[in-house]
Amino acid sequence: MSMNKRLSPTYLILAYAIGMILVIVGCTSGSFSGKNLRKKQKLVGPKLYQTDRVLVIAPHPDDETIAPAGLIQECLKRKIPVKVVLMNNGDGYRRCAIINFKTLEPTIEDYKRLGYIRHQESLNAMTSLGLSEKDVIYLSYADGSTNSLFEKNWDYSDLHKGTNGDTHATYPFAYEPDAPYCGENVVKDLQQIFDDLKPNVVIYPDPEDDHHDHWATSAFVEYVVSKIKYDGRQYTYLVHKGFDWPFPWLYSPESTLEPPPELVGLDARWLRFKITTDEEQKKETALGMYESQKLMAEPFLKAFVRTNELFACYPDIVLPPVKKEPDFFKGRIMPSVAFRDPAKDALTRELEGFGDIIEVSFAYDRKKVWMALETRRGIAPDIVYGYHVRIFKGDDIKRIDVNAKEKVARIGKEASNSIFIDKQVPMKTMNNRMVIELPYSYFDNADVVMLNVDSFNSQDGNHRRIDRTAWRRLYLDNR
Repeated sequence: MSMNKRLSPTYLILAYAIGMILVIVGCTSGSFSGKNLRKKQKLVGPKLYQTDRVLVIAPHPDDETIAPAGLIQECLKRKIPVKVVLMNNGDGYRRCAIINFKTLEPTIEDYKRLGYIRHQESLNAMTSLGLSEKDVIYLSYADGSTNSLFEKNWDYSDLHKGTNGDTHATYPFAYEPDAPYCGENVVKDLQQIFDDLKPNVVIYPDPEDDHHDHWATSAFVEYVVSKIKYDGRQYTYLVHKGFDWPFPWLYSPESTLEPPPELVGLDARWLRFKITTDEEQKKETALGMYESQKLMAEPFLKAFVRTNELFACYPDIVLPPVKKEPDFFKGRIMPSVAFRDPAKDALTRELEGFGDIIEVSFAYDRKKVWMALETRRGIAPDIVYGYHVRIFKGDDIKRIDVNAKEKVARIGKEASNSIFIDKQVPMKTMNNRMVIELPYSYFDNADVVMLNVDSFNSQDGNHRRIDRTAWRRLYLDNR
């Protein structure tokens, strides 16, 4: 977990006070478990079997304890092999460096020192749960860079420079010594881990997580499992979602952990993994070993000490071809909706209603592909709407990135595997809907397509992101 741009001391105090009031109210009416608020989706899981091999993938040191510590303990108790992979060492957390090292201007050496500290904290926590050092893998990519590696710094010719001053993994405990900071290498490392460990269960961040490192870690896992045609079971976990989740945002070990209301009713199936009192206590002890995070993250960390852990699984999105071109501007709901995005989840306030994406559609016939989005309020001229696609045809993986603003949509060349055409993409807008059109030839014989849509405020020239959807996999009928 990294809490950059997330918490202020004033907000923590306010959140704690509100949480205490809510717990007191809940206690006077019986217990605070969310039963009266959320009566649906009380599903139990994930189910574990003796033949399972479990792989847990986490963005930062502490996420591997925050979300699945109870599940890890259950695996160990039942002698089910479990391995943990950390994407980075949490070495780019500026406020953490400022507070822990008592300096207003952390140096490159401070950030590297922080990486060593957080690595050791993670090892301490994992060994306290019963894992050995060889069970924990540290990829050691740059903290805070995961979304850049997935979106921009994809090629070996365009490496990302981390806050630690490096463009390569220089930590001695890194999975790949001197690993270059680029998206292609992340995929190579993760694919090698899947090949070596052969997990049939993978646990990774939820695609709706607000933190960019979590969101992008989820995208990388989706990319790798699409590439290797993974057929194991997949479960996601949530750490960051708004300022009122987990609810209550304080230590409440008798409460259950429930999904955020804005995600209930979408297509995720939320599963509650019950943990024992002993497992809950061990989880609390393990969380206490992240000493560097306590001054910034309390009571957030201990808010995950509950009677259960929360996981989600997503259905396959299978899309047959359409018989005629859909009308995306007719009807209350767009045709061929692939997935929905939570309303009022904009990342910035500016023009948020116009950039707040709530639905994404995908349709195709043997000549054309249509991708459409719907916003909460309307299509605004100062907002850039982006459609991002990864197309998997066996080992040949291409990407398409379309940016649309006002009446103009163009394909950009973001990486060496980009499909690029220097001409406008056909597009239409009406009210709060926008549709673009691409040739079907780009998608012919595709095994699977990954799709994500986002929006940026270009009004002040800073290109600040307003909203972004999850990356979701679409299965096309290309027979």
